[in-house]
Order: sequence, then C-alpha cells, then structure tokens
Amino acid sequence: MKKLLVILLLPLTLLSQKQERVSTVYAEINTGVAFIDELPFPGMSGLIGTTLNIEGFLIDLEAGLALPTIWTAKMGIGLETGQNQITLGLRPYPSHFYVQHAFTGKKYGSFHVSLEFGLEEAGFGDSFESIGMITFGWRFTLTDWKSK
Repeated sequence: MKKLLVILLLPLTLLSQKQERVSTVYAEINTGVAFIDELPFPGMSGLIGTTLNIEGFLIDLEAGLALPTIWTAKMGIGLETGQNQITLGLRPYPSHFYVQHAFTGKKYGSFHVSLEFGLEEAGFGDSFESIGMITFGWRFTLTDWKSK
C-alpha cells in the first residue's frame, strides 16, 4: 500500500513551480450499490476531500463516514478536459480500484459516477466481500484558490 501511495504522489515532485494550480476543498455525498456474492447491497457515504488541479492533471484525496463499512477513503489521479474529469485510483477500505467520471462546471458543485472493482479476491486488502460497486454522488465546493 505504501508503494502505491508513493506512485500516486510521485507526479507532485515532477511538476514545475511555474504551472497554475487550483486547489478545491469539497464535501461529498454518495449512494451506490455493492455487489456481494453477485447480489446488490445498498450503501452511502459522506466525505471531505481536496482536489489539486495542475493545468488539467488531477490529484484527488478524500475520506469520511460510510455505511455499512463505517469509514472509507479514496485517492486517485486523473485528467480534466473541458467540464469533465476522469480519475483512476484506489479506495483503501473497502479495497477497490476505481474509475470515476465527474461532470464539473455546475454552479454549486459537480455530479460524478464511479465504477469500482473489489481487490480482495486478488489478495489486496479487505473489500468487505464486494466484487464491485457502482456509485453516484454530488460534490459541494467549499472553497478553491489559485496559485502559480
């Protein structure tokens, strides 16, 4: 897990100080369905997170409360094109790899959908017996600022 975190954060060290950076802090609510033994099981979460956007390259980190797992977190990297953000990353618990598409440009936040794949069967962590998830959420922008 430590190696993965280093790989996800390594791009930060490669970026020039002259590039424009936009940092956004947000609150997020999600609902979705996990597939446990191929049966759908509902879930929900409330998270606080931050996205660093460096000229279209994204680093996204978030954590919060979830049902039924009590807590959850996500970390990912991605790209922004126009009013779309595509992010790939890992959820440490329950352990999943995810692909997320966010529709940005809304006045009060952004809508997103993610497809997630459980990692427990591959021997990586505890996916709470989930073989996969589909989630839908809304991010409420709390604050953002630009720097160069």
